[in-house]
Amino acid sequence: MKLTAMTLVMAAAAGAHMKVPQTSDGHMLTAYLVDRRSSHDSQLGNAEQMAVEMFATVGVKLQWRHHAPAVGPAPADMAVVVELIEGAPADQKPGVLAYAREYEGIHLTIFYDRVKALDPVWPTAVLAHVMVHEITHLLQGVCRHSETGVMKPKFNRADVVAMRRATLGFAEEDRLFIDLGIARRTGVAGEMVAPSAEQGLSAAH
Repeated sequence: MKLTAMTLVMAAAAGAHMKVPQTSDGHMLTAYLVDRRSSHDSQLGNAEQMAVEMFATVGVKLQWRHHAPAVGPAPADMAVVVELIEGAPADQKPGVLAYAREYEGIHLTIFYDRVKALDPVWPTAVLAHVMVHEITHLLQGVCRHSETGVMKPKFNRADVVAMRRATLGFAEEDRLFIDLGIARRTGVAGEMVAPSAEQGLSAAH
């Protein structure tokens, strides 16, 4: 029998001998933004605020810092490093908008020119969703996607149009994996073993 994502989450929680922790009181998460682009625009600040609002719906209080951390965060820290680059070679993770090092749990890279190509007129919403998607991978600490919402494996043109009207939400299993991932990071749950890999958010085709 094929296990659903929800079943796997609950099994993992039971295996860790813990109740899936609630985040209604809010977990503070610091995101260090390292902007390596040659030029800057107003899209970044707007996208950051949108990401803050999206994470608030799952009890994560995201705060941005516009510099690299003085000391590299440890895997147990509630901190991530977001690298924003442009002009990456076409053969560097082709077709990928961004990628996170899920099992390392700290770093992610966004290819801004590819993000902007998805919506040249107003890339704010796409950038915000890519940020949230990849940061969520770091929080969850596992290689997975959902069929709908912000954790889809690919954003298509219909998604981009929808993002202009309202943000894409989190599926219920996304919320549970976030809770479980935060519990592992903060030492509430037992360690879950997963194979090392990197996964990226694909561009629309």
